[in-house]
Amino acid sequence: MQPVTGLAAGIYTASVQVSGSSITTVAFAVSFTVSPAQQTTHTISGTIKGSDTGNGIPATLQLKNSQNANAGAPVTAGTDGSYTITSVLVGTYHIEVSCTGYDSGI
Repeated sequence: MQPVTGLAAGIYTASVQVSGSSITTVAFAVSFTVSPAQQTTHTISGTIKGSDTGNGIPATLQLKNSQNANAGAPVTAGTDGSYTITSVLVGTYHIEVSCTGYDSGI
């Protein structure tokens, strides 16, 4: 996975497909909002929905830095799939998503 940098403030959606020899292939969409860069910390918020049903997925999200180390505490999405990660410093990150019944693909 290549990090995406330089995103303008706005709302984005990323599609994720997970598959493996011992799991059923699943796909879900992760949407997130990029806040303007005029502040020292930022907020990432969005919704995780199953691509097959469109329903929210109450997954756990862990923000990871460019060295793949945890950046803050994990956040759990609500039953509607909505989540908010607060106090994010400027940097390059990816979000690791895990949920019972889904394989992380890692």
